Amino acid sequence: MRHISRRGFVKSASAIATFSVMPQAVIAAPHGNDTVPNGEVISERTGFEQPPRFQVGQRIRISTRYPWGHYRTPMYIRAKVGRIERVLPEFLNPEQEGYGRNAGTHVRLYRVSFAQKDLWPNYTGPATDELQIEMYEHWIEKA
Repeated sequence: MRHISRRGFVKSASAIATFSVMPQAVIAAPHGNDTVPNGEVISERTGFEQPPRFQVGQRIRISTRYPWGHYRTPMYIRAKVGRIERVLPEFLNPEQEGYGRNAGTHVRLYRVSFAQKDLWPNYTGPATDELQIEMYEHWIEKA
């Protein structure tokens, strides 16, 4: 089997062709190895991850920072309180990648839920409606 690292480095030309014609071969599983349809293994990054700072069920707040530039945190959730739904692996920091400055910095990702009524003042749907979004750890604070 040919190996493709989580950092996107491909170790064979056939793997490049596989990814260009098979867009469903997206890296998605949070643990272990993923296998794309032709049997090639996408290796999980191991041995470098720090323990998560936040746990499932924990109430958190999204940072109120207002930096300029290429950031992936929507304005409508900044300063809002939510709950950690799922702890995900670390990934390359897309905020650094957007400027071509990524030297392999990884940050933890979390799935966070917010009550819709807390995000939208005029929301009239059921009180149980939620929005779930995946957030990088450096944008999350203790509530």
